[in-house]
Amino acid sequence: EQRRIAAWLDLQTNRIDKRRELLGKKRDLLRDLRSNLISEVLTSGLRGQEMTPAGMNDLPELPIGWKASHAKRLLRFITSGSRGWAEYYADEGDLFLRIGNLTRETIDLDLSDVQYVALPSKAAEGKRTRVREGDMLVSITADLGSIAVAPKLTKPAYVNQHIALCRPKDSVHPRWLGYAMLSSQTKRQMMNFGYGGTKVQLSLDDVRNVWLAVPPIEEQREIAAFLDARLEKIARQIALIDRLDDLLQQQRKAIIH
Repeated sequence: EQRRIAAWLDLQTNRIDKRRELLGKKRDLLRDLRSNLISEVLTSGLRGQEMTPAGMNDLPELPIGWKASHAKRLLRFITSGSRGWAEYYADEGDLFLRIGNLTRETIDLDLSDVQYVALPSKAAEGKRTRVREGDMLVSITADLGSIAVAPKLTKPAYVNQHIALCRPKDSVHPRWLGYAMLSSQTKRQMMNFGYGGTKVQLSLDDVRNVWLAVPPIEEQREIAAFLDARLEKIARQIALIDRLDDLLQQQRKAIIH
């Protein structure tokens, strides 16, 4: 009976494991599709324009009508949080954003796990590091290149010392800029800038000096809207795969039990 039980469980669990493996491959393909889509649109555009040489290693070609620019020319303000916020931690209050609230795959904030702070009204850091709608947040330590664009938040929010807070100029579409910073071309630049041995990090000047392919503002809006719609569909597919994978894991445990 032990042998029969073992043989039956081998058969059933192997079937489940193969299905989970297939789901994992589909998940990886969707993530690759998302990354490739962002990089292609941010370097070639949506309109199939003719390309012209840009003469740079980071941006070898640009669509006609686009220009190459350092990120600093698109920003009116950049800073990072200061240390010492731990003394203001609280069970409720304003939002305190950390690297865990940024992701490497989207430009949306992940607020599933947030830290709260109770900041004194006279604290100077509260004014300098407060996040506004449309601000771009960039991780500058550990997980380099995680990006988020702040939506309209219901509470005041601040950033810690591991995040660069970048405020775009009015002539720059915030979500386009977020996608541009999320592209593989920009990530390669940031990884090349990284320094510090085992603890890789970026300086604010590194963020300022990233080269970007910049389309006209109307095209920035079109690109941002296109990517928002396409990536939302991909996110729903990945979420469905994750739910199916969870169900298979539960089924596996139930069968053994």
